[in-house]
Amino acid sequence: MVLKIASGVFIGGLALFAAIKGPGAIGRLMDERRQDNAHSILHNTTPEKLILKCGKPEHDTTTYYKGTDKRTEFRVIIYKAKYHDELHFTYFRNLSEPDNWGLVSVGDNYFKTKSDEIVLFDMPCIENPDSVTGWKPAK
Repeated sequence: MVLKIASGVFIGGLALFAAIKGPGAIGRLMDERRQDNAHSILHNTTPEKLILKCGKPEHDTTTYYKGTDKRTEFRVIIYKAKYHDELHFTYFRNLSEPDNWGLVSVGDNYFKTKSDEIVLFDMPCIENPDSVTGWKPAK
């Protein structure tokens, strides 16, 4: 009899713990998934893909930096955003690997870095697969 009561209390305690902690843990897991997804989408976007999906930027500048052993190209693309004045996308690549662009940062016109989720919220064209403007910069 005591064993039945003890097991009932134990199972009830587990159920109470799951009812209290479960929704928060699921919410945190979903937040982490959403953040990982936003990071993956944004960091797999090259400057060319960004321009193709979101159209002509406000500014598009390229700077070359000659380091000690490799030449590096930095490209800053500026767009007007939905909720921020501007978003600055900064990319880099080694000229020895021309197809290997890396996203350094995305910030606003006050040089505050924005989270990946905020950037995708501000510029939904990046993650929308149907968003293709077809605009390409003149070479």
